[in-house]
Amino acid sequence: MGLLYGAGPSVVRAYAQGGPGIYPNPEAQTKLYGPVYEPPKELAEWFDNLKRPDIASGHPHDNDMQSAESCCSAGDAYPIEILEDATPPHGGTVENGVARVTDPSKRQIIIPTRNPDGSYFRYAKYRDEITGPLTFHFSSDRVTREKDGNPTKTAWVFVRVIGGKINYVYCVVPLPPSA
Repeated sequence: MGLLYGAGPSVVRAYAQGGPGIYPNPEAQTKLYGPVYEPPKELAEWFDNLKRPDIASGHPHDNDMQSAESCCSAGDAYPIEILEDATPPHGGTVENGVARVTDPSKRQIIIPTRNPDGSYFRYAKYRDEITGPLTFHFSSDRVTREKDGNPTKTAWVFVRVIGGKINYVYCVVPLPPSA
């Protein structure tokens, strides 16, 4: 998987371990890109390893995004509340699921990433603010079925945001049924 993950308009900038940000003035950087969040390595790896279920199953939802197998990274993730599950439960393409983004704010996500030799480097990904509608529809072929579940306390959506609006839904990661 490459550094850019092939998703959305987010800007990506490589960081050396402990290296400087894009701007020497942290206040200016925070004003432009939002507060900094650096997930633990295990959580960043979980985000990076999520796969789009429609691509992984060999049945792409559409022809525009057939090559984007990854759900993307933590920089494309927004916490959500699922208001209505998509049906049928597996593989349907009708967008009858409904969810709402619960934190649409912009953020600087500092993502620790493992090199092939096992060492880590960090890069920044800038999550755009969603200013348009926070409620969106999704189909069941966008819902991941993680073997190990969702280790967080929220459901997630991985999206492309253009002009403050959700332009494309890559994946929806629900909470486990018992959560």
